[in-house]
Amino acid sequence: MEFEAYVTRQMTLADETLCIAIQGDMNFESFKARILQACECGDYRVHQEVHRLIEDTSLLESMNPEEICAAYTTLTILYPQMKFLPELLKKGVKFEIGKLNAGGESIKVRVQEIKQNDNVFDILVGLWDLIDTRLNETNHRELAYMEHLKTVDYDTRLKVIMLLDTLYGRQTPEYLKSRLAQELVTNDL
Repeated sequence: MEFEAYVTRQMTLADETLCIAIQGDMNFESFKARILQACECGDYRVHQEVHRLIEDTSLLESMNPEEICAAYTTLTILYPQMKFLPELLKKGVKFEIGKLNAGGESIKVRVQEIKQNDNVFDILVGLWDLIDTRLNETNHRELAYMEHLKTVDYDTRLKVIMLLDTLYGRQTPEYLKSRLAQELVTNDL
């Protein structure tokens, strides 16, 4: 008998997915240990992402120290700090990391053949750094866009947003043209 598993961790809070395929194991006990180690890999990453989101946002800003302590205790229970040492995730293991960035950009990275002397932890950390670097760039674009819109007068801002909605497929070009034409008639009155 040969065992095979796909362990997937959906990190909806970060629009990220980690999938680990485990193949070629004949011994149930070693197979079980490898599955648990794959789960720990997901725990490791989600812990990082949760704390990064807390640091990068002002979500706790309006809380008093007691509330902040309660929030961190809750986060620690849900997303504990893990020491991830993927020693069992080498032979017969494939990784896929997917990330949805701002602006609709999607990145999927796959690691296919891991050799016995490869450092899986360093490989994963390097891939996560690559993805996080790109995320930082796309997030800065979105923030710059929002800041720019604050400098534009209200009527123009609405038109720009309607244009973007059309580009994103949320409304038809005909609807946009109709609304802009209607606005011209209204302004002429």
